[in-house]
Amino acid sequence: MRPLLIGLFALCLATSSSAHAQSSDAQGKQLFIEGVTLFEQGAYGDALQRFQASYAVAPLPVVLYNLGLTHAELKDPVSAVLALERVLQSPGNLKPQRQRKAKQVLAEQRALLGHLNVQVEPSATIHIDGKQVSATKPLPVRAGELLLEATLEGKKPFRKAVRVEPGQTVELAIEFEPLASKLAQVRVMSQLPGADILIDGLLVGRTPLISSLGVEPGSHRLELRRAGYVPRAETLVLAEGGSAEIALELEQDRSQAATSKIRVALTVDPTDAAVFVNGTLQTDPTDLQLPLGPHKLRLERSGYLTMTLPLELDGTKAELRRLVVLTPLPEEVQRRRDERDRDQIAGFAALGTGSLFALTGAILLGSNTLNRQEVSELSTDSDNNTGSFAVCDVATPARAKACTAETLALLDLENLTLGLDIGGAIALVLGVGAAVTGGVIAAGAEDLSRYESRPVEDWAILPSIELNQQGFRVGAVGRF
Repeated sequence: MRPLLIGLFALCLATSSSAHAQSSDAQGKQLFIEGVTLFEQGAYGDALQRFQASYAVAPLPVVLYNLGLTHAELKDPVSAVLALERVLQSPGNLKPQRQRKAKQVLAEQRALLGHLNVQVEPSATIHIDGKQVSATKPLPVRAGELLLEATLEGKKPFRKAVRVEPGQTVELAIEFEPLASKLAQVRVMSQLPGADILIDGLLVGRTPLISSLGVEPGSHRLELRRAGYVPRAETLVLAEGGSAEIALELEQDRSQAATSKIRVALTVDPTDAAVFVNGTLQTDPTDLQLPLGPHKLRLERSGYLTMTLPLELDGTKAELRRLVVLTPLPEEVQRRRDERDRDQIAGFAALGTGSLFALTGAILLGSNTLNRQEVSELSTDSDNNTGSFAVCDVATPARAKACTAETLALLDLENLTLGLDIGGAIALVLGVGAAVTGGVIAAGAEDLSRYESRPVEDWAILPSIELNQQGFRVGAVGRF
């Protein structure tokens, strides 16, 4: 009895693990598909989040490959190199063309790197451009101007703007000054990207700021600046060891010359999507006047993937036109598919019914030809008192009665013929109208093929269950 119970327990656990693996696979695959869709639209920040979530569920080479490409598009060569090196070390069954692409992008991203050789106490925390990094030696960094911050418990924060050229290694020795009190933490938030954050006139970071800033307790002047916008400053009073969170938004400088602005015309599908530029809802996205520099677009609509797009205005063009097509969520696609099916059913029903009515009308009109011919002939006989109407030529009671009967019969035939003509014409017109309308409805149903689930190459994760006398093993096998 005991082996049976153990076997049943093992089977239940294996079944549960199998269902969990399949659920994880479906979740990871859906996140991956959303990431690919957002990447293709240029929403690299949103795509990165989807790929990271997908990789956490299913760490497949194809996901890591896409993570590397996304980091490259986000101008983060350090993360791009790390991801692409890892995927090339263990490519699994990543397709050869993808491996070649990974090697190409890896070489390009390595060429964008420099190094910092930071001499600092091991327990110090280092941030570069607001992102915490490990104090490896030498530390790979993005070439260009960097904002470095180093903090250490009981010491004043060390901040310095450092310029690193591609392939260059910059030596930097950090010496901390003693601090009599514990640092306060300040988190600065702004929807406007690329704005300088200054504390007491010293540049300490740029938006968006990922982490908080360590600041000595006391009163400080916090300022946000960016060309094309009116600067804004706030006074902060920070307690020892305390924290503050402040949101600052800048308004455009309306006095700025028009030559330092770019006209941006956005065409959005669907047209009723909400468009935000640097966090501000736009009433007319087809006519925007924006200062030079980076901007952030966010597009939202119920039933669609929210999309955040970077917009870099460098002044090379006086006007920028862009089409943005939002991607419907699976639930929205299913709703539209149901709506399309209903339209097609109604359209084909109208087409069939209308065709039947039109055919019936045509048959009535065609078969009524003999009646019309007979009415014409009888009307001629009635006018000439010939044929069956010869009885009307002599006025005798018997012939008058017969003449009346023939006249009434002709009248009945005329009414029947007229009724059939009217009914046939109405049936023909209505039938043709219904058939045309139904055909237009059926043919005009929305084509949803572009939203059909596309196959995900290099993707596979399957539950693995092994049950024998020695015990059981549950796991997953696939293209890792």
